[in-house]
Amino acid sequence: MASSGTEQDEELQLVAAAQAGDHEAFDRLVERYQDQIYRLMVRACHHPQDAEEVASEAIVRAYERLRQFEGRSSFATWLGTIATNL
Repeated sequence: MASSGTEQDEELQLVAAAQAGDHEAFDRLVERYQDQIYRLMVRACHHPQDAEEVASEAIVRAYERLRQFEGRSSFATWLGTIATNL
């Protein structure tokens, strides 16, 4: 369980750094969750190429709206919601 808290703490630190303009921190968040978002979109879109396009667009939108992330959910959940809404 401790690693889960540590992972959450690290995620929150990365989000805060990214919101402050640290592009490397955002890149680390993307690296952490891009496969998960892609798999979610494959299940939703049923076509790998469409899934890749939607996942990429979700990442772009998350970057554009990063300041709107309030931490009421995990970053992965927030990114997944963006992707699902696309």
